[in-house]
Amino acid sequence: YQPLSALLVGDRISSTLVAKGGEFNHGYTYSGHPVACAVALKNLEIIEREGLVDRVRNDTGPYFAQALQERIAGHDLVGEVRSIGLMGAIEIVKDKATKE
Repeated sequence: YQPLSALLVGDRISSTLVAKGGEFNHGYTYSGHPVACAVALKNLEIIEREGLVDRVRNDTGPYFAQALQERIAGHDLVGEVRSIGLMGAIEIVKDKATKE
């Protein structure tokens, strides 16, 4: 396990933070450690070599979206089911008609 993260912030958010007198605090996970970066680069290489993005876009993602719709969308407590790629969301509601 090698922790590594990245965060992108648009100009609007960044300028708001600066205008309010704050600095944009950041850090860790785990500060660009060389081993974590090497692991991340190898992961990107594997993702490209095996065409994982295309597989998710054209095969696995649509299968996942259809499976969510078929298995979950009809439940009384589910207001909406949505997904993009392999990231899905299920909205839980008290009343399906009003989506309250």
